[in-house]
Amino acid sequence: MSKIFLSLMAADQLNLEHEIKKFEVYCDGFHLDVMDFHFVPNLTFGITAINQIARVTNKPLNVHLMVDDPEELLEQLHLRPNTLVTFHIESAENPDRLIKKIKNKELLAGIALSPEISYDMVNKYLMYIDQLLIMGVEPGFSGRELIPAAISTLETVAILKKAKNLKMTIAIDGGITEKNIVELKNKGAEVFHIGSAVFDTDDHITALERLYDVLNG
Repeated sequence: MSKIFLSLMAADQLNLEHEIKKFEVYCDGFHLDVMDFHFVPNLTFGITAINQIARVTNKPLNVHLMVDDPEELLEQLHLRPNTLVTFHIESAENPDRLIKKIKNKELLAGIALSPEISYDMVNKYLMYIDQLLIMGVEPGFSGRELIPAAISTLETVAILKKAKNLKMTIAIDGGITEKNIVELKNKGAEVFHIGSAVFDTDDHITALERLYDVLNG
């Protein structure tokens, strides 16, 4: 069954706890972008906010570290066991060590693959992680259109997953709409991280329900 994680970066930041409680019964989980204004040209949730969000919801979380030093930041996170922590392969000084540190904290490990980063950089880590997150847009901002090359990457990863019987899930983040979500599912995406397709509408709940309807036929 396909899953939708709502990207809280696009939600009402002044009423975030209310937003979380409102959507808990509708979505599979929440996606939290951590940006440091260095790795990407934007600044979003900090450590304190992430730790507080983890305390106010029991829904699964994907904490997406778009930062220069994900290993240092990891030490400051206080998350429930089995929370997914995702880092960008190019930001990790030692990906093997970082994956082990995530697992040692009883968390799930994910790697994010940006559009300009070669798939070869993540290939050897796929058997050790719980999720590969394919970025459908350049990371940093919400509301951008899907980059077509992401679909090709998605297809490649899905074929490899089946061929090697990999256990990781395949997720996609950015540029997902009602018009392309079924194609992305058919190409191999299992988890969809969605922001503007819900939060840029007049009726958020209806938009989310419509995405589920389209996604699940």
